[in-house]
Amino acid sequence: MSEEINWIDEMIEREALPKQLRVGTNAEFCQAHGIVDSNYYYHSSKPEIKAKIVEIALNNAKRHAPEVLENLGERAKENSADTKLYLQFILQLAEKTNVKVDLPTSLIEIISGITNKTTDSGVSKEDKE
Repeated sequence: MSEEINWIDEMIEREALPKQLRVGTNAEFCQAHGIVDSNYYYHSSKPEIKAKIVEIALNNAKRHAPEVLENLGERAKENSADTKLYLQFILQLAEKTNVKVDLPTSLIEIISGITNKTTDSGVSKEDKE
């Protein structure tokens, strides 16, 4: 039972990270822990597990947001891909939670517009045309 709890705790921490920052794929995680993919998805979809994932993700975002946003503000002057990455993380949280209640709808729309406007290379779609 202790082994099951360890992989579940690790899965919760992993799921709380932005997808772009996770190490390896879900399949690789499952293989490393000797579990089948369906077991991973079954546990990660439980409401009580989802609540833990969201709580950790929000706590991480609250703790790191000021420093990250300051850093991204400087880096965004030369590389919009860094800004897009963090804004996409905010949108992922908004999709998983009621964070939209805490953020003005206009802010979510602005973030969506920014992340949809740039390509993966950080170049504006309008600039490419």
